[in-house]
Amino acid sequence: MGTGPHGTQPMTSLAGADIRGRLLDFCGHFLTYEITTRVFNLCDRLERGVEFSLDRGRPEIWAAAIVYTIAQVNGLFHTRDPLGVRPSDVHRFFVTRAATVSRKARRIRQSLNMGMGDPRYCTPGVVRSVAFMASQHEFLPTGNIATDIGAGTGALRRMVSRHQKQALRAEAKSSRNVMDHRQLPLFDD
Repeated sequence: MGTGPHGTQPMTSLAGADIRGRLLDFCGHFLTYEITTRVFNLCDRLERGVEFSLDRGRPEIWAAAIVYTIAQVNGLFHTRDPLGVRPSDVHRFFVTRAATVSRKARRIRQSLNMGMGDPRYCTPGVVRSVAFMASQHEFLPTGNIATDIGAGTGALRRMVSRHQKQALRAEAKSSRNVMDHRQLPLFDD
């Protein structure tokens, strides 16, 4: 058994090798090296994990779902992004149905607790640009993040991982009574 593209873990199955070959073809046509690395990180994680078996199901659907997942959490489906891809590019290249790929991508995101800005699968630029502010009842994107990446705030809220929410809640709770050095009192009491 050899190693996979980009020096990844040894391939453990024929299905894994087939999926990696399809991913390499797609990434060579559409994605940057930085995003390609994230695609193969996710493929490695799925191959090593117990949540899914890459031997079950069609390799083209797995490959499309892996690309689709990485594109979603990195905001690549935004039409104004010159490095972006369209969902139709993914479906056309892998000859898959949109609903099937979307469902599998959603299962991957949910099972691995992935969200927008997840440092495991997002580029550093996306991680830095996706900042959330905790309010009493929800997490809101700061600035115009939703507009910049082409998603509504509802989609962003759904994509924030539980881990990020818990960390933000803990941080907000610990700093609730401490005045931020950037805050100025409005009135002299």
